Amino acid sequence: MRTHILFVVVALIPGPLSALAADSPKPVVGPYLQFISQTKAKIFWETRDRCKCILEYGMDKSFDKAISVKATGRLHEVTISGLEPHTVYSWRIKTLDNGKTEISRTYQFDTSFNYSLPDWPNQSPYPDTSKGQTYARTAEQIIKDTGITKGYCLVLGTDNGQLAYELAKRTDLRITC
Repeated sequence: MRTHILFVVVALIPGPLSALAADSPKPVVGPYLQFISQTKAKIFWETRDRCKCILEYGMDKSFDKAISVKATGRLHEVTISGLEPHTVYSWRIKTLDNGKTEISRTYQFDTSFNYSLPDWPNQSPYPDTSKGQTYARTAEQIIKDTGITKGYCLVLGTDNGQLAYELAKRTDLRITC
């Protein structure tokens, strides 16, 4: 019996979430939020003047956590770690300049919209067999032929899911079987 595999890919172009604090003179560009893993996000912004900044954040409009930006400059970047899945976070930026403190408006982000892929375990769940090596070669060939490494992939007709595993291990595709 011969197994046929149908492979369909839809590529998406990700983009940052952004908002502009028009009611406050700082920040003047951004802020922009970008998820970098399932539990981390980076927030970027630019201020009009060189200043120290503190990012305050928390769940449910509580600002119980704070991260100080180490450098004093106009471009600022902060990484938030330990994010919980399917949770709404509130955050704001405090700027400290010549003894004057300004607070931006409150922003929110929802980790339900975090589509970062999980890290892969070092150990394969499949035994190292000639059939497994065939799946690995097939995945490599599909990637080489299509050139697609991000987006969505539908794998139909696979017997044990190993082709999907090999594709997922080598790409940033979201795989559906």
